[in-house]
Amino acid sequence: CVYFYQNKKPAGEAVLMDEASLPVVYMLYEGERINRLHGYRMEMDAASMRDSLTPVRPDRELRISVDTYGKKLTGISYEVRSLDKERLIERTLLEEWTESKEAVDAVLKLENLIEAGEEYLLTLQLTVEEGDDILYYTRILTGVEQMEEKLAYVLDFSRKTFQKEEAESLIMYLESGPKGDNTNFGNVTIYSSFDQITWGQLAPVRVAEPVPTITDINGNITSFRLEYQVQIKNMYGTTEICNVTEFYRTNFTPDRTYLLTYERTMDQKIRAVSENVTSGRINLGISSNTDIPIITSKDGRWTVFVKERELWKYDNRNNTLYCVFSFRDSGDDGVRADYNQHEIKPVKIDEKGNLHFIVYGYMNRGYHEGNVGVTLYSYQEESQRVEEVFFLPSEKSFACLKESLGDLFYITPKNH
Repeated sequence: CVYFYQNKKPAGEAVLMDEASLPVVYMLYEGERINRLHGYRMEMDAASMRDSLTPVRPDRELRISVDTYGKKLTGISYEVRSLDKERLIERTLLEEWTESKEAVDAVLKLENLIEAGEEYLLTLQLTVEEGDDILYYTRILTGVEQMEEKLAYVLDFSRKTFQKEEAESLIMYLESGPKGDNTNFGNVTIYSSFDQITWGQLAPVRVAEPVPTITDINGNITSFRLEYQVQIKNMYGTTEICNVTEFYRTNFTPDRTYLLTYERTMDQKIRAVSENVTSGRINLGISSNTDIPIITSKDGRWTVFVKERELWKYDNRNNTLYCVFSFRDSGDDGVRADYNQHEIKPVKIDEKGNLHFIVYGYMNRGYHEGNVGVTLYSYQEESQRVEEVFFLPSEKSFACLKESLGDLFYITPKNH
């Protein structure tokens, strides 16, 4: 479902969507990767870039690791500013870094100009051999204590949920009770039952270990996000892939750690196989959200819906289901292809199956890779080809763009 009409190609030439190409940056804390950062080809509004907060060690050395995916880096620079970008604290060009076949490691030695307890914006710029400058954003904070122990607690909690015997030590942190909904693995909270938090009978297996993202630090209270994929077996014994996100808010005191918030969402990827599609019925699997974007043609033949940032189309007449659009590819590049900072919204479909839909947020791959914006696409059923109608860039983060756009999408009868 990645056949695509790119505006940079000659008219009439159908091409595959370009694969993801931008390097991915990780911040290092005591040797562990945290705060995965995706690259931007445009300068973003600093006030909206609040996805991660990176603690800075007392020696003010900030270590980074870059997965280059074959790209050759020719320059690394960074600048530190106040969050409103009004004050430039420092701007530095690195003169050396360590390079291996697939990764680059570097040390940012921050000047003694930032105050402990105050957040700043760090903008990292990578220059690749082709001459492109790619920007990466995170907030930084000095004066953070015992972060190594806090990270260890979150990762240990998550790991133990997969082992029921080990997980018994987690009961003291839970608030299981009537507030918990134990009917759906799509949404699990601190109020859920012990069995629900430990995955019931699903027996999931992690595809890869999660990289923690620190989202906020306020004194002893720290918030974290973990994102990863698991494999589960369905009732037919077939392996299914699910995306999982965990959110933690902890209070770390000298006596003990208090778990203030625990939330876990789980969303199953859909597959167009016979066991998931029967006449007039589609099994969407485990979902954290029941409000699925869906539209239907007037004659009832075509149904279009979105599941896990993929646009699917169902032909009720022929009982066929197929994917129309996705940033995912057939390879194993889940880090970039599965990056979840965008959404898809179907807008209009006619009786012939021709479709208009919107993709808004961060563009994971293709001609606009590394940009944030709103793209209107059209899909022609006869040629089974997706074509870009227009792209409107935005300097706001996906979170801000999503809040401002809402449901204000409409296509006129003349497709305007």
